[in-house]
Amino acid sequence: MSFVEGRGERLTVTNPATKETIASVHVAGAKEVDEAVAAAEKAWPVWADGDPAVRAKALHKLADLMDENASALGLAQTSEMGKPLTMSTQEVYYSAQIVRYFAGLADKVHGKTSLNVPGFLGLEIRQPYGVTAGIVPWNAPIITLIIKIAPALATGNAAIIKSSEKSPLSALLVAGLINQAGIPEGVVSILSGARETGELLSSHMRIRKISFTGSSAAGKAVAQAAARSNLKSVTLELGGKSPVIVFDDCDMEDALSRVIDSFTRNSGQICIAGTRVYVQDTIFDQFARKFVDGIHALKFGDPTDQTTNAGPQVDNIQHKRVLEYLEIGKRESRVLVGGNAGDDKGYYITPTVFTDVKDDSKINQEEIFGPVTILHKFTSEEEVLKRANDTEYGLAAYIFTKDISRAIRFAKGLEAGQVGVNTTGMADSNLAFGGWKGSGIGRELGEHGIHSLSPNTSLLPESMSFHQYACQFVEGSGERLTVINPATKEKIASVHVAGIKEVDAAVDAAEKAWPAWANGDPAIRAKALNKVADLVEENASILASVLSTEMGKPLHQCINDAHYLAHIYRYFAGMADKVHGKTSLNVPGFLGMEIRQPYGVTAGIIPWHLYLTFQTVATGNASIIKTSEKSPLNALVFAKLAKQAGIPDGILTILSGARETGELLSSHMRIRKIAFTGSTAAGKAVAQAAARSNLKSVTLELGGKSPLIVFDDCDFEDTLPKALASFTTNSGQVCIAGSRIYVQDTIYDKFAKRLAASVEQLKIGDPSDRTNAAGPLVDSLQYKRVLDYLEVGKSEGKLLAGGIAGDERGYYVRPTVFTDVKDDARINREEIFGPVAVLHRFTTEEEVLRSIFTKDVSRAIRFAKGLEAGKVVVNAAGMSDSNLAFGGWKGSGIGRELGEHCMYTLMLPSRPDYFMDFLTTLSPAIHAYTEVKTIFIR
Repeated sequence: MSFVEGRGERLTVTNPATKETIASVHVAGAKEVDEAVAAAEKAWPVWADGDPAVRAKALHKLADLMDENASALGLAQTSEMGKPLTMSTQEVYYSAQIVRYFAGLADKVHGKTSLNVPGFLGLEIRQPYGVTAGIVPWNAPIITLIIKIAPALATGNAAIIKSSEKSPLSALLVAGLINQAGIPEGVVSILSGARETGELLSSHMRIRKISFTGSSAAGKAVAQAAARSNLKSVTLELGGKSPVIVFDDCDMEDALSRVIDSFTRNSGQICIAGTRVYVQDTIFDQFARKFVDGIHALKFGDPTDQTTNAGPQVDNIQHKRVLEYLEIGKRESRVLVGGNAGDDKGYYITPTVFTDVKDDSKINQEEIFGPVTILHKFTSEEEVLKRANDTEYGLAAYIFTKDISRAIRFAKGLEAGQVGVNTTGMADSNLAFGGWKGSGIGRELGEHGIHSLSPNTSLLPESMSFHQYACQFVEGSGERLTVINPATKEKIASVHVAGIKEVDAAVDAAEKAWPAWANGDPAIRAKALNKVADLVEENASILASVLSTEMGKPLHQCINDAHYLAHIYRYFAGMADKVHGKTSLNVPGFLGMEIRQPYGVTAGIIPWHLYLTFQTVATGNASIIKTSEKSPLNALVFAKLAKQAGIPDGILTILSGARETGELLSSHMRIRKIAFTGSTAAGKAVAQAAARSNLKSVTLELGGKSPLIVFDDCDFEDTLPKALASFTTNSGQVCIAGSRIYVQDTIYDKFAKRLAASVEQLKIGDPSDRTNAAGPLVDSLQYKRVLDYLEVGKSEGKLLAGGIAGDERGYYVRPTVFTDVKDDARINREEIFGPVAVLHRFTTEEEVLRSIFTKDVSRAIRFAKGLEAGKVVVNAAGMSDSNLAFGGWKGSGIGRELGEHCMYTLMLPSRPDYFMDFLTTLSPAIHAYTEVKTIFIR
């Protein structure tokens, strides 16, 4: 660990208990951030490729050092942010426990193998991102720093941490311990700075993963910057407005002490504070009296006094902010206790309780982050569950009751990432932590903290009104989209465009339908999806005919795709009743559980070259699908099959439309999850819209520029046709097309000659003719785009074959191969999405480092690990299978489709930490710092 001197600007650190300046620190700018990234890039490969036992040993040493220095670390934290010293010291010991937990997982990050792909050995492996970043908050500077670096380091990543400008000193002490623990230089860098430093990290093009803890507004900014830049993976742990529900059968004395602690601990500067307390009407008056008495008994003041329960607010800005909320509260409601500033020697505020507060008032809806709570009265379960969930936040919720059945009902019904039953404020290192809705994305702690680091034209009437809610057709807006047959350039149909009215109607139908679908027997969902699969197979010729006609893919390929689609639906039907959480007895005094629950209303935006899929419904969600404006018709046939299969009204809604319809879905505040397949530029726009709106979960499967590597020991006659098919299938309109072919120099000339001859002999034409290998491009825009790239290619390299348009009756382009192309040329860097490949010569392995053709098993494994791609194929091209994850690294996407990974991306990660006497959480954290790679070896 090395320290990099910041620029001239400095940040002043103030003791909030005395208002005295205690230190100043340098601000890290672009230069320091770039230096930290460069150091991390140099350090992490050695750290990652080494023995995980070495990483574990270093982390255990760090934990020991933290225990040994707990007093000094606790005092530093107390001095800079005002947390009581006893609490600060306890947090240091708990932080050391977290380090030990992840140290124990360092050698337990496993993938899986599969023999379910005939002729292949299928592997899923997990690899580190490399350079990661974390932004920690001021209210828990030590524990949040540890939560970010421990899983990152355990999995072989490097971590760059920005400490809070309000509390940077304890992080510097931890940095010194990291150095003493023997963690190599560059593996961890700790930077001080304010918002601007965080923006530099969030938008840095060479950082692959970022984790942020802080306000929801700042979290949205981080997510948008990550999407705008390089689509880096994001974990967000954000604000909360946690409800506490107290039933009349609770242990009142125990509930009183825990609820009081939940909003006064750290002077209310805790994201999981219980700030909305709902008390059953039969005990409300008694509870309120005792609640006020309990607050009067608390001691507030000097945080270094061992008897102090809570200290000051962190600084004058937070102090002023909370006082402003107190004034709002006095106007909106009635004060039960408090409502004033405390000792003016520091930034103190007396604990405050309001009552007679309306549900839509500011103090009831907004996170105050001070020692302020609200007492509400409720009568029925139905009433209080609705009111508790009426918030943009979903971080934590608490229930006090002795009724186990009620506890389970509420643990399932509360929209929060952690649910405490007969307790408040619980977290544990071996169970996931994170929020729902506006409270975050992803999970920290637990294993999740590691893993988040897999032609029949008679069917096509001239006019189609094509918005299907509940499998009933409704009229769309006045605007229409024209559908063209690209093989003939003839108009074959038009469809209505879905606008805001249609999107809102689809969401309404989904909200009404999904609870019954989710809460029903999963065997019913499985039965319906299996029926969909049967019907797809029975109607494969019809589906294929429509898709081939509207987008030009050869008919025989469309038929094959339809049968593969049926296979996918059967796979997910088989998973419908196999979505499991886990239990834990590792939290003393508690039963810990992690459960998974559906998001509810989800959306999908599908590309023009693939069939519609809606596996999201297997997990109990409702799905709103926007078809491509270029090929919307096959979904119409599919919708009828779904209705015939028994998919209930509102569970599947299909909308037609262009970019504007997709934008409405991406930014809709009542859609909780969106999956998009398409270009990288469009995917970034979807991710930014999701972040700006309600922080909906996002899965992106985006563009590619896949390398295909041919060694001289390959089976030449087997490799050649596979290489040819890799960039000519569907006229190159495939995201995994092998568009950069690297051939070892010893066989290059032979390979180039044979490939050029094969390209010239390839039959291109009418997609309904089974003898044609490829058909037209999808439309005039794509046709012109590819022809423009051909001209660019002729200026950047040497034309080996093709390079011209085909039959003018349709949008045909002859398959094309360029050679003598520089690595930084446009045709070598940009996704063309047409039948165009670049042929390169290479000499050594080191020089050439996705698809690999070699008989050398050791070489295959080296390259499978070293290639930066979500899928690596050995001795084949274009492989995917329903039981293994599919998705990209870097700018090629976020999340995974297919395989078990797809199921988990369609369910809310981490659902309640039922610390209950029982404790639940819904998802994995060591996973947050690894990427899934799928490998096929033939």
